[in-house]
Amino acid sequence: MSHPPPPPPPTRTRVLFSVPADQFPTSLPLVDEIESSLDIIKTLFDRRVVRVREQFVVKYGPDVQPIEGENMAFARQHLKSLMPRVIVPRLLAIYQKYGPMSRTITYIVAEYCPGRQLDKIWDKMPESERLDVIGLLHDAVKLVRSIPAPDYFGSLGKTKINDEYFDPEDSRVATSGPFNTEEELIQAIILRYKEVGGRRLAHKANYYGHMLPQLLKGNGKSIFTHGDLQRKNILVGPEGEIAIVDWALSGFYPIWWEYAISTICCGLWKDDWYSYIPKFLSNEYPTQYLWLYTLRTELWS
Repeated sequence: MSHPPPPPPPTRTRVLFSVPADQFPTSLPLVDEIESSLDIIKTLFDRRVVRVREQFVVKYGPDVQPIEGENMAFARQHLKSLMPRVIVPRLLAIYQKYGPMSRTITYIVAEYCPGRQLDKIWDKMPESERLDVIGLLHDAVKLVRSIPAPDYFGSLGKTKINDEYFDPEDSRVATSGPFNTEEELIQAIILRYKEVGGRRLAHKANYYGHMLPQLLKGNGKSIFTHGDLQRKNILVGPEGEIAIVDWALSGFYPIWWEYAISTICCGLWKDDWYSYIPKFLSNEYPTQYLWLYTLRTELWS
């Protein structure tokens, strides 16, 4: 005699943050409504971005972390003087759902910002419009870099770094941070290379361990950094305003980090975007770019 299958394990949802009800004109979407949305903006691995109703955009998945919402709120607070020309989406809520197999799914609910991804329209933009966007990015970068530097390199609240050059899943401060100095951060990159590369790259790792502390060294100070400032994360609105999204990797990094990562994200180098990066970041750090690109290629390509 067959028996019906057992019921699925129960799930529970916790609200980590929510704006007060009187600060938004309509009710916030809950998990069921979010997951049933068919207006999918982007899907990448275990992360999904959807639009819910007219007012909301939600990023969710097991790889989404609450720190992304915290970074977004932090950046918005410091960039508010540039609004409405430069927008960081308003954080409205952070939920976490705990389900089967201990999978935790995080939902970051933000106010929807209309706009087109800069990478989708770049080739057809006249130079004057390109320079308008670059000027706004320059003002935004300059403002966030004026935030007083803390005494560490890491994510907000002196927590570990989420970037792949480190190991956020590792509890060791030596590999994931936070770091007290730029030298410690560089040593963590070297250690990550040694551990991921293993015996295959052991001799090269020893060489890098000798050379990289001098080659990557900046000015020793940390600055607030977006960490993924590529065109797909810049939306151009109907009036020429820009919205900067995807603050998942943000934190306090060396001054050269934004340039190196932004240049790496030029990908296949099919257009001239690389020549505009120094215009909004003000400085170039080609040595750090080349070495981070080399490490990334050797480990993960």
